Amino acid sequence: MKKPMIRHCLLLLIPIFCTAEESTYKLLVQGGQILTMAPGELDPVDGWFAVDAAGKIAEMGAGTVPAGIRAETVVDAEGKIILPGFISAHSHLWSAPFRGIASESTLYGWIAAAHTPFSPYYEEGDFYTFTQYGGLDFLSHGITTNYNWVNNNGYDYDQWMGHKKGVKRRI
Repeated sequence: MKKPMIRHCLLLLIPIFCTAEESTYKLLVQGGQILTMAPGELDPVDGWFAVDAAGKIAEMGAGTVPAGIRAETVVDAEGKIILPGFISAHSHLWSAPFRGIASESTLYGWIAAAHTPFSPYYEEGDFYTFTQYGGLDFLSHGITTNYNWVNNNGYDYDQWMGHKKGVKRRI
């Protein structure tokens, strides 16, 4: 939210009131093409957005950043495409530690190579740790929301449900 601010301008050493709009945010991203995902906005917007202290997009606009918008961190996104709050609608967060294993295989070949050899060694808390790792990996790549698909694949039910702690926890 922009607030009026009193500025002191020196003119013959006499303070006078000037008006200015100034806002300070946690993050300012500028210079990229923003895909807003807003209804009716099908084309990317060349512009900027500001994120408040709570981590929410507070302001967004086309073109250059207006005077008076400040941020603790400024990111130059020139030449980048920005998808604020990207969503993954089909995720298996718990399987993130197995990425790269048997990547040349089909799905069933990957399952056999990635899960069959390790499943006898899973311990309490492993699925929680795997899920948390997957969530942190998503965040590091800009994915802020996901739908985490799970299936117990015949493992011990209580042990398998350990992944849910990671889903409920705010990372």
